This record gives sequence, C-alpha cells and structure tokens, in this order.
Amino acid sequence: MKRIRWQEDDIPVYGHGMEGGAIRKHFDLTALHGEREYLRHAFLRDVDGDGRPEIITRTMNGNRARCIRSDDGSTVWESPDVAPPPEQSVQISDIAVGDLDEDGVDEVLLASYQGDIVCLDSITGSLKWHRRIPWLINNSMLAVRKITPGLGKNIALTVAHEAKEAGPGPRFRYNYMYHPSLLVLDHQGDTSFLVEDYAPHNSDGHYTWTFDIDGDGFCEIACCGVAELVWFDHDGRRLFSLPAPGEDGHPDDVQCFNWRPDVPGNEIIYLDGVEGVKVASCTGEILHEATYPPEIASHLQLIMPMHTPDGPALVAANIRSPESMLLFLDSELKPVWGLESDADIMNPCKADWDGDGREEIITGTIGRDVHNKRGSTSCSFQVIRTDGSPICKHHWEGYTQCQPVAVGDIDGDGRPEVVVSVGDHDGPEGRWSLPEGSREHLFLMGAP
Repeated sequence: MKRIRWQEDDIPVYGHGMEGGAIRKHFDLTALHGEREYLRHAFLRDVDGDGRPEIITRTMNGNRARCIRSDDGSTVWESPDVAPPPEQSVQISDIAVGDLDEDGVDEVLLASYQGDIVCLDSITGSLKWHRRIPWLINNSMLAVRKITPGLGKNIALTVAHEAKEAGPGPRFRYNYMYHPSLLVLDHQGDTSFLVEDYAPHNSDGHYTWTFDIDGDGFCEIACCGVAELVWFDHDGRRLFSLPAPGEDGHPDDVQCFNWRPDVPGNEIIYLDGVEGVKVASCTGEILHEATYPPEIASHLQLIMPMHTPDGPALVAANIRSPESMLLFLDSELKPVWGLESDADIMNPCKADWDGDGREEIITGTIGRDVHNKRGSTSCSFQVIRTDGSPICKHHWEGYTQCQPVAVGDIDGDGRPEVVVSVGDHDGPEGRWSLPEGSREHLFLMGAP
C-alpha cells in the first residue's frame, strides 16, 4: 500500500481561516441565531420555490428544526419546540427529510433518544404530528423510505426499554440498547410492524439502516444483533444475518452498492467491527472480506463505495489510531493507498468537484482528544482525487470539528457546493453542545 502525506506546497488550492481558498459563503450561526449546537446533519431543499435550495438542520436551541437561506444564512422558518424541554434531559438525535405521505411535498422528521417522533411541514416548519412512543430510540440513521405496501413511506427505528446512558451533560444520549426491538412507523406515525426483542441480551443495538437490496421497490432493514447484522423484510420477517464478529461486535456503517457491475442488483458492504470490511450479496452470501492491521485500521468507522475507471472501490475512514488514515480499497478490498492525517478523517462524501466528469473524495477532519492521541486543536476540509493526490484543503485553527454535511448545486452554476460545519462539541448541555464561548460556523465550499 502506498502511504501518502500531503505537503502544503503540493496542494493546488490551500486556504485557512474564515475566508479565501474554496470558501464561497460563511455563516456564523451563533451570531445569527444564537446557536448552541455543533451541526452534524443538513439537507438541501428549495422550500420557497425560488429555484435555490435552502438548508434544513436541527438545533439544540430547544428541540427544533431550522431552515435557513443559502445566500445569507437568514431564517426561513424555525419549528415549534414540541418535544419536552431540555431540562427534562431530552435531546433530538436525528433529522430526516423526505416525502413521507407521498403528496409531492417533503416532510421534516425529528427523533429524540427519549421516544419523540416529530413530523413537520418542510415549507412552513409547522407541526403535522408528534408521537411519544413508549421506547427509547438509539442513533437511528433516520431516513424516509418505502418499506411497506400502501399509501405513504415509513421510518425504521431500533428501540428498547433499557439502554446505556452516555454523557456529557444533562441531555443524555443512548448508545447501546438492551433487548432491542425493530419498530417501523407509517406516514402518520402509527405502527406498521414491531419485531420485539430480536437480539436477546444484546447491548450493541446501535443503528438502523434501510436499503432496497433486492430491487423489488421496497426497502429491507438492517439492525445490529449479537456479533451479527440482522436483515428484515418489509413485513418484519427475518431474512438472514451477516456475521460481524469484530472487536466492537457491531458495524458502524453499512452501505448498499452495485459492487459487481456484471451482476444485476446491489451488494451489501459493511464494517465488521472496527478492523474489517465485508461485501455480501443481497441473499446473505459473503463475497469478499478483509481484516487490516492496527497500524492502518485500528478503528474503521465510515465507508463510502464509489465507481472508478478501474472498477468499484471503497473509501474507509479510520479513527483513533496514532496516525489517522483515509484508506482507498480496490474491488477485492485490498488497500491501494492511505492518506495520513494528524486528525481523524470523517464524513467522506463524493462529488465532481472540478467538473472533469469524475467524482472526487471530499472529507473533513476531527481533532478531538478522545480520538486523536496528539490532541489536535485544528480541523480541515479536503478534496482528494481517487489516486490520493490533493485538489484542495482548507484549515481552521482553534476548532476541532469539520464535517461535510450536505452536497448540491446551491448557486445554480452546474457544479457542486459542499455545506461544511466547523466548530466544537462536548459542551455543558450534551455531547453535541458547544463549549462555553465557542461558536458554530457554516461554510459553503466550492471550486474557485
């Protein structure tokens, strides 16, 4: 494997600070809105019909969603705070946007760890419905998907009556579920089906993934079991399990992708614990698998499949190692190159950044002490060719978090912009709250 470390002089577009480089817009969300949360999720939607997408996010200023204009950061709407207030230890954990009731207009969905499901009108931010289910909800990878036949789409949740609380601060998140169940809701927030206690004694119920793996028009659902990834059909029937015996006992990421171009349909790509990757067919047959030595993969957390002229490839982000690394794996999962970094590389996404007709790799970095043993107090945004060579890098001192949160043609020039969140977390209110005196920034990045 080729090990790569960029030098500043080798980077065609290099910038630092609050302007210049690839920055097209900068919004200080704390100054504009009093924001107290590090922004991890965003969706681009044209909610006012002007042909330019707005940015929909969630906010810790109460338990709300917010829609802002992409030209100046001003508010289009802010939803009501319908979940119980923060002093009751409630924290909204996830947001999704999609046409839940299939009427041609998107809804905005919020979920809290404590069991709130909130449905909002994406045009006005007004409340459509609110359900408080008698379960705790784990990091649900909330998504609007067609799972069951009939009118409307669905959301799938991993739920439990007991879970491990994780801080810091009074607004707890739930990181592991005991005796987890799978709950699927319909477009009105009512139960479509419930698979109770699908993994007895499990404490690894972590995420919920939904993909149409067999091409029948309905999504299947993947949940974490006991050292396995359990797949369910659109009626709650258990289909098969994929082995995940790796160190953590659960995968941190699952993707669905046409890994075999000569075979119709998609394959399942998932992390086996923290040091391995597996590729499986839509019927549960393991096609490829690899485990990597700790010096290059001590904690794989995110994967991103992509097509290249040489065939399918996989980008894998490794964190919590002495030298964090972005791995580029070929169609047999063999490492081709690794990009070394002084901070954890996170949230890989892809787009044709420079308009050459080929997708590039786009990432942010996180330099928090818990992951990076050197305790980096800076972060950066990077655009990388599929051979590991640099296109662009922008660096911020004094902030530990930089994550791409949305990609799209925001200004209508035919080329993508990347919405990038820059700030800090682990503040007094909860894991994603800002530390005292810190600020949350949003940047729109694009090729100069």
